[in-house]
Amino acid sequence: MARARPGRGSDQFALRLPEGLRDRIKAYAAYQGRSMNEEIVRILEREFPEPWVAGERIDELLEMLGVIQAGQATNEGISKLASELHDTIEGIYSGRVQGFDQNTRRDISNRYQEWQEREFERQSDKAAAEYDAVEEVSLERTGKSEKFVYEDGSVGPQPKKGSPPADISPDEEFPLFIIDEDDK
Repeated sequence: MARARPGRGSDQFALRLPEGLRDRIKAYAAYQGRSMNEEIVRILEREFPEPWVAGERIDELLEMLGVIQAGQATNEGISKLASELHDTIEGIYSGRVQGFDQNTRRDISNRYQEWQEREFERQSDKAAAEYDAVEEVSLERTGKSEKFVYEDGSVGPQPKKGSPPADISPDEEFPLFIIDEDDK
């Protein structure tokens, strides 16, 4: 493990990547206008979120609420509060927020599942915001956010050329023609 350089202020370590992975990360990061480090950290942060302590998280929410009550809230501030409230409730349900007993988690879990059913579309939109366009194409196709760097340097998956618009139903896209026995 390499030591952090003086003045850098963050942990550093040597990371051995399987053959070809570095090149794929580098190409994808460049394609998205990010550094390799930004791309790696972005994905690691998404997959390994920091746990929250219940009291600290509630204090943060109360501070935001105080700003709104003082009349200093902007639309952005209100959106941030709504997002933070959602994340906290989800964190209690998922176990990310520490300091709740099992009965409380179970009750919140039930309420959360009911809420998810009512708000499925909103959740889908929020989740999609975490992914870039290439990842969204992959999610639509496979349910995974995989991305690929091909030998020619292109990045994928890409939307198929000539793909029908999203508002065309599968039946309209590939209509079925049924031949009557009388028509033969």
